[in-house]
Amino acid sequence: MGLNCCPAKVILPGGWAESSDESHGQIVTFVGWLLVHKLQRMSGINFYEQVYAVVRQIPRGKVSSYGRIAKMLGAPNAARAVGYALRALKDKSDDPDYAGIPWQRVVNSQGRISIVNREHGAQRQAELLRSEGVEVSEDLRIDLDVFLWSGLHWLEIDDIMEGNGK
Repeated sequence: MGLNCCPAKVILPGGWAESSDESHGQIVTFVGWLLVHKLQRMSGINFYEQVYAVVRQIPRGKVSSYGRIAKMLGAPNAARAVGYALRALKDKSDDPDYAGIPWQRVVNSQGRISIVNREHGAQRQAELLRSEGVEVSEDLRIDLDVFLWSGLHWLEIDDIMEGNGK
């Protein structure tokens, strides 16, 4: 099956295909993979490592969204790539360099926990956030007016993009 058959609604400038048909999720994943590798080539720094550096900066009691992190890293169409990076942490669980990354502090743009098919499911994310003082409703929503992290200063982002931020 080629890319021409995909019932994509839109292909964004960064290369993201938004499919209206769940059976074509592999197309979205493939295009997302291409975007991640394009970003890595452009910056010279692994995009996932940049994501981890930003997520490490989110303080206890605050959250950010996949899209906001992508925008901070200069890739506004890469929200899903941020999600892929955080999902990849499960493969690094034995590595102490990745053990302390607060993945639970990243939610979707509506302030909702949106984990599916993950070892540490949505309820685990809610538990971790509640233990940090974040109020999570029964339907897994967080009030972004209260708990949204303001983000990093552009100089801090520049350090991360250059590979100097951890």
